[in-house]
Amino acid sequence: MEHQLFHQPLTTPVIVCKLCEYGIRPKEVFRHLQSVNHRIPKPKACQIAEAVQKWDRTAECDEWQPPLVVNQPVPNLPVYSDGILCEQGPFCHFIARSIGTMRNHWRDQHSWVAPIHRGGRRRQQNSSVAEQQVQQFTRIVRCQRAFNHGLGSYYIRVQTLGVDAVTEADSVATPHLHDRLIDQIERAYTERAEQPQIIEASQRDETNPWLRRTQWAVYLQGINPQDLVDCVRAPDPEAPDQTEQAAYTIWNSMATVARIS
Repeated sequence: MEHQLFHQPLTTPVIVCKLCEYGIRPKEVFRHLQSVNHRIPKPKACQIAEAVQKWDRTAECDEWQPPLVVNQPVPNLPVYSDGILCEQGPFCHFIARSIGTMRNHWRDQHSWVAPIHRGGRRRQQNSSVAEQQVQQFTRIVRCQRAFNHGLGSYYIRVQTLGVDAVTEADSVATPHLHDRLIDQIERAYTERAEQPQIIEASQRDETNPWLRRTQWAVYLQGINPQDLVDCVRAPDPEAPDQTEQAAYTIWNSMATVARIS
């Protein structure tokens, strides 16, 4: 009976209700089954909840916190294509599915009130300006939501390469569309790899608003990116060099501080 109501966690430790399409903590299964969406009698709900508690990884399910970003959708959770990503700050990952919720977020978290223009000929003339200001700090993304309330109920960004531009209808109408997309991605990657890998001033990419603020592209002009990667690689704890071993101790200590923070 429990398998008819819930998806058993496999790759990701989250139990998903098949009817409600959102995650349920194992300790909340009994209460969920008696909610208005199910109304299962108490004895039956208790029996199902006890059966779910015997599933593998239930302890992980109680402790699991959804990630902010995934490269592949979390299994068994619906994917929405109307997510609104906040770009007011370089480290903000907040996603809403209505502009009203986003405006509240801007006010509460960024101390910024987005302009609103309603009615009147003069105000209508300024409406396009207000819309541009709003669009400047938002981006439409694909997203999921693991829980509908409480801790971890935020939206998760799904940024699967190449899939965002493909709808299910496209896949049915064009069977070889995915193959062509893969070829295009591989070709673009090969062309990019063959180009000189030297940082240039004002180089633009997806994180450009943050790069404009920090001016990293200017400060790092002429440096090979691989040299930067080598500077931050993890030290080898098995290396015979005492300096390398000391560096690993410092590295590990800083990682512990980061995890605690």
